Amino acid sequence: MALKRYKKSKPLGVCTVCKDFTGEHIRMNHRCVRSHGGRRCAGIYRSSLTVVWNECPTCHGLGLVGSQKCGECAGWGWILHSMT
Repeated sequence: MALKRYKKSKPLGVCTVCKDFTGEHIRMNHRCVRSHGGRRCAGIYRSSLTVVWNECPTCHGLGLVGSQKCGECAGWGWILHSMT
């Protein structure tokens, strides 16, 4: 019997500079953890409640294609459409 896959929930926050996603409550309103060109991003993770998300057309919100992490959405299952 195969395991049923469920759609992933939308990310909780988005970096204000590089648009990196986070799903961890502890990172909210803190500095982004990504590095760009050897320097840490200066952005802050903010709530994604005002963000418009599109379900990934490749993995249909699952974050996986077969058993591999989806390359289009980086495994999130969602793609950032716009920030208001």
